Amino acid sequence: MLEIIENYTLLKNCCIKRCIERFDLKGFFILLFCFYSLLSFSQKKKEYFYDEDFNRVSGEVFSFKKSNKYFLPKVIENDTAIIGKLVYRHAYGKLNTKDRKIFLELLNKTVHNRIDSTQTIKKRV
Repeated sequence: MLEIIENYTLLKNCCIKRCIERFDLKGFFILLFCFYSLLSFSQKKKEYFYDEDFNRVSGEVFSFKKSNKYFLPKVIENDTAIIGKLVYRHAYGKLNTKDRKIFLELLNKTVHNRIDSTQTIKKRV
């Protein structure tokens, strides 16, 4: 049994020596080139984050605000950068007369009824 173990270690040492002897400068440069090319392709994209007023904010502020129920995050990723923008979930304001007229015409076509423009639109229960 002891002879088998000794022969195995001798064989193992012999194989390692042969591998080291075969390893030349050409192989070293090939390995170096392969590792360098793998490292050069790992490029990190720049990240740009903006709040609801289009002011630039950090990633931590963007993450904190996007968890808020009032904001909806819009993230666009392209070849060179990641761009994040916060928008309000609900937009409040008044319609101008032109947009209001278009909206009422579209609503009349949708419900197939005439809508009284002086009344408030209420949700049916």
